[in-house]
Amino acid sequence: MKKMLFAAIMLIGFIGCKKDEIEYEPASFSVACNNCTISYENAGDKANETVTSILKKDLKQNTNANITITSKGATTFRFFLTYREVYTLIINGTQTFRYDYKTNTLHDGNNTHSFGTPTKKPSSGTSSSKCGAPTKGGGSCQRLVKGGGRCWQH
Repeated sequence: MKKMLFAAIMLIGFIGCKKDEIEYEPASFSVACNNCTISYENAGDKANETVTSILKKDLKQNTNANITITSKGATTFRFFLTYREVYTLIINGTQTFRYDYKTNTLHDGNNTHSFGTPTKKPSSGTSSSKCGAPTKGGGSCQRLVKGGGRCWQH
């Protein structure tokens, strides 16, 4: 009987302490030029386009992207996360960019630009928070609980 009760408590604890999923921001880019060629690859989509004014492209969520721009003159590359501009570069010649959605970084061939840690979203419609109860070790309990309050152990 005690074993069944212990197993039931452990099962409830694991269900209540389910890890949150990471929410990645929607990414997009735009290129403004008089005459340039843009090649990009994103989640199986490959394209090679000639641009004479402005190209705007939304990237598929939760996917990496490779973007190469070849220009004959000043070209403006802008990168957006959740529709806010986070990076701008003026290009003259060829430049390759690689966006890594898991680390939320953009590599421009020379430098890696970090845009912060992706946020976590609750796995269901209810909000989650950490238990926060004092532990024997002097820290605070890190278990996630739905709707606030304490975890099954505290």
